[in-house]
Amino acid sequence: MMKVFICPSCGRMTVGSRKKEVSCSKCNEENMERAKISFQQYAAMDEQKRRDYSESWLYIHNAAKRK
Repeated sequence: MMKVFICPSCGRMTVGSRKKEVSCSKCNEENMERAKISFQQYAAMDEQKRRDYSESWLYIHNAAKRK
């Protein structure tokens, strides 16, 4: 089963199937988080929708840290 991961530092998204812990290749963050979308949803998105999802995820994630 393919899983979608997102970096909590830079928002880069990637997919993987076997690893439970994934490192970001862009900013070297050691622990990317599992995104709440399926691989099918991710695959159906165009580049702009992926960017929008990433930006929204970062906004929500960072707002939760500030509280």
